Amino acid sequence: NLQMYGTGLVEGAATYNFAGASLADPDTSSNTVDVYYSSSYDNTGVNVYQPAHGLGNVTVTTAGGTSAPLALNELYPAVGALGDVAVDAAGKLWVTDYANPGHLLKIDPATGQTLSTITLTGTFGSTYSYYTDLQVLGSPMTLAGTGVPAGSLLLFNGQPSPDKIVAVSPTTGAVIASLTVAGASDLTAGIYDPATGNLYAWQYNSTHLNQIDPATGAIIGSGLTLPISSSSYAGMAIDPGTGNFWIGSTQGNVVVLVNKTTGAEIRRVDLSTQGVDNNEITGLAFDASGKLLVSSTQNVVYRVTV
Repeated sequence: NLQMYGTGLVEGAATYNFAGASLADPDTSSNTVDVYYSSSYDNTGVNVYQPAHGLGNVTVTTAGGTSAPLALNELYPAVGALGDVAVDAAGKLWVTDYANPGHLLKIDPATGQTLSTITLTGTFGSTYSYYTDLQVLGSPMTLAGTGVPAGSLLLFNGQPSPDKIVAVSPTTGAVIASLTVAGASDLTAGIYDPATGNLYAWQYNSTHLNQIDPATGAIIGSGLTLPISSSSYAGMAIDPGTGNFWIGSTQGNVVVLVNKTTGAEIRRVDLSTQGVDNNEITGLAFDASGKLLVSSTQNVVYRVTV
């Protein structure tokens, strides 16, 4: 739920307006919207079980008028906890959920509505969507000897043993190519770097990042040591300016920019002041504006500044 604070809130007689959605408080006994006592005054706080909504402002309308807009830096797709987030060329979001069978879901960032759903089957390596990471390819690549076009979804799946990396058509949901990682790296996050032409997989509950040959699945070299640890959930994104890697996990509330050649820390940003404050980071992706999107165990996608 979303907690908001102000003055003049009215139980049972207000509408809460989100990007692409609105919610009317039906009556004074409803648990959907609960106006309560805060800061020594009545009607100054409200808990809202928010509807699916996009990124944008929220306002409150009562008989007295409509409030000034509050910038809300989170999108709520109403699909449960999220395992990762990715962005396609049209600006639409792709997320993974935690389920069996799991799903890859295309989300409208303006409304939070699900536009299409791909259900995982055994051809994806497993039907579970736990321990997965997702990327939309910005350029074509070759995976296990098969050409994969730009715009395809790249699913890193740490659930099977050994791990699988699967290219998926975003329109049909069909598997285009599948790569078995040589050695059980137990990945919890991964990324394809077009600059090096290699895949990277961050091991479960570890500071170790493997570099993987996309042709054979072989692990290249001894890998890199990262400055923070992964957990059950973690995310990676390529910095749009430098090409280095941003990393984050449910081990904390920070994201760290690391040198993709050495693993050394370049910069660290604490996201707790931007609402990411519950050890909840599961995935990372940059949108076209250069903002970082952060998927969360708290069922939302945040848009933050780094």
